Amino acid sequence: MYGQKSFRKLFIYVLPIVCGALGYLILLLSPSGSAKFSENLSLSLLFKNAIEIFTEYYNACRIPLILFFVLLGIAIYHKLNKTEILIALSFFFISIISSGMLMIASYLPERSLANGIVFLLIGIVQLLQLLRGSARLECISLCVCIYLLVSSLMSYWEGSYDIYRVHKEQAVRDAAIENSVNSGNMTIGVPIITSTTKYSCKYGLLDLNGKDADEPFPNVYIAKYYGLDKIYVIYPDLDNE
Repeated sequence: MYGQKSFRKLFIYVLPIVCGALGYLILLLSPSGSAKFSENLSLSLLFKNAIEIFTEYYNACRIPLILFFVLLGIAIYHKLNKTEILIALSFFFISIISSGMLMIASYLPERSLANGIVFLLIGIVQLLQLLRGSARLECISLCVCIYLLVSSLMSYWEGSYDIYRVHKEQAVRDAAIENSVNSGNMTIGVPIITSTTKYSCKYGLLDLNGKDADEPFPNVYIAKYYGLDKIYVIYPDLDNE
């Protein structure tokens, strides 16, 4: 009887993790997702991708990971609610699995790790809530929350300025393109737009190529979108032609 209850309890915690892993696998194996897979997928490539993914995961989540395991150790040491601890661990493993599924992808943009990071943060919040329920540990939970709030505000200040600057530069570019079209000039050079932080939607993405670039992407498609014959970027160190 005890064995059946233990198995049932284990099944309840393991099932969401397995279902989540299968869900990610189905998404990755969908027609749109599988088209991005490496054509020469092999065991050695999977191993290489796994190393790159978890290196990137560690670099992106180093502080949250340290925080998670410190809070987990405190919760275990003080023998807090086992069910709540298992829920936090479940979110941690879901974070690992959702990131690990990306090893079969042909490339790994940093934004792909967003879901894994969110699951890890949920696990941290779960542990903070657990510590908050103990009178002896409530102070620790409060201090961690203050630290997270202050660090978030610092990142918000840096990121919000970059987002505003990129938006303003894009608005100036759009106005210049519109004026060019209205004046009948179907070829235009525009200043390059770059992002300095990871908070901007343009970070890590390709802007337009230069005037004499051999690569047509994405210039020809952006020119078609605006109704132009040709569009290209003007780099700061080059003369405006």
